[in-house]
Amino acid sequence: MAEDLKYRLESIIGSDGATFSEDFAVAGKAEFICVEDAINNSAFTLLLLTTNFNKFLELKTNSALINSIDNPPKYNTVIPLLPQSKAMPREDIPMVIKTLVPLVENRNFERKIQQAMSRVKIKRQKNEWMKEKNMKSLKKKQEELKISNQQQLKENQELRSVHVLEQEQRMLLNQKMYFVPDQRVEPDGRRGWQQHPNINIENAQYIIIGDHSQMAVDLSKESRDKDGK
Repeated sequence: MAEDLKYRLESIIGSDGATFSEDFAVAGKAEFICVEDAINNSAFTLLLLTTNFNKFLELKTNSALINSIDNPPKYNTVIPLLPQSKAMPREDIPMVIKTLVPLVENRNFERKIQQAMSRVKIKRQKNEWMKEKNMKSLKKKQEELKISNQQQLKENQELRSVHVLEQEQRMLLNQKMYFVPDQRVEPDGRRGWQQHPNINIENAQYIIIGDHSQMAVDLSKESRDKDGK
C-alpha cells in the first residue's frame, strides 16, 4: 500500500518520494532514530494510518513528532494520511496525531495534496533543510577545531616543560663543572687532582691556625738561638 501511494503522489506533485521501510528503516538502528531521520530529512512526512499501525510504532512516532514540533522549520510538515482502504478508525488515532488535520484519500485527494505539498513549499523546506545541514556541519567543524586547539595547547605546554627541565639540567651541570678542582697530568699520562704546595716551616715553636684561616707562627726560639751564638 505504501509503495502504491508513493507512486501516486509522485505523479501528482512531480517530485520523488520515499517510504520508511525501504529508505529509512536501517537494520540494527534504533527505530525511534529511524523515524526521526525520516521526518528531519524529508520535506514532508505522511503518516499512513492503517489498521496495521501498531502500538510500538505509535510510541516511536509520537516521540519523533514531539521533537519535530519543537523544531520550527518542521511545522506543518507531518501529515496524517487516512487511506481509502484499511484506514484506522478515527477514535483509534493516537492522541498526538489527533492534533494534526488528517489528509483523507477521497475524491478531493489530488487537489488537497497539491495544496499541502506544492512545489513552492517543497523548495522552501529543501532550503531550510540545507541551512540546517550546513549549520550542523559548521558546528561539527568548530568542535573538531576546538579539540585540535586544546590538543595543540597541551602539546605546547608539555614542550615548554621539557625545555625548562633541560635548562635546569644544564645549569646544574655548569655548577658542578665550576666547582670541580683543577687536574694535573701525571708523568705516566694519567690525570690526577692538583695538590696545593706544602708549607714548610722550620724551627717554629708552634703554629696557630685561627679564625678566617689565619696562621700565626712563633719564631722567637730561632731568634734567641741566633742571638746566643
